[in-house]
Amino acid sequence: MFQFESSKEIQVQNDSRATATLETETDFSKDARAIRERVLKQANEALKGKGGNVGNSGNDEKLYKGIHGYTDYKAGFRREQTVASEKAGGSHGPLRASAHIRVSARFDYQPDICKDYKETGYCGYGDSCKFMHDRGDYKSGWQMERDWDEAEKPFVDPVVTKCKHYFCEHCALKHHAKKKKCFVCNQPTLGIFNTAHEIRKRTAAEGK
Repeated sequence: MFQFESSKEIQVQNDSRATATLETETDFSKDARAIRERVLKQANEALKGKGGNVGNSGNDEKLYKGIHGYTDYKAGFRREQTVASEKAGGSHGPLRASAHIRVSARFDYQPDICKDYKETGYCGYGDSCKFMHDRGDYKSGWQMERDWDEAEKPFVDPVVTKCKHYFCEHCALKHHAKKKKCFVCNQPTLGIFNTAHEIRKRTAAEGK
């Protein structure tokens, strides 16, 4: 009887990186969006008369604030002075990459086959289409594996080599008479074929 006590610590290595952040891009405080937000904030404060003492003295326009510090007077005519209203125009540079969402999608449209012709039998490009016009049905991976399991014949006197590859006894001896190497990995078998007890137990459990 064994007993283990928990360390009462969070197992961070097993959280599938759910809270991991993408650190390959520019820091969020220094990227193009942050710079654009600061420009819009300064423009909004200047238009509302909240520029501070410098703005009240009238020298605010003469103060150099950097290449990105010019006053954007168009900000006062927008309904919403945020970068979200400018995403369509792309005036603030590339969008930020998603920090926490992990999305992985794969659309298996068989890029070598014309999708329009396969589904409808008609393609607007005609003979000039660079994709293959074929309306045949192809089996998916799980269908091929299912058919393989149905058509697979059981082992007859299974044996295992030193490289852990399984064969029927008569197939292994027949191949060994022609070639002294493994049929799968091409490693020398040295004529050693042990009884595959794992296969025998599995076959007996399945009732084959």
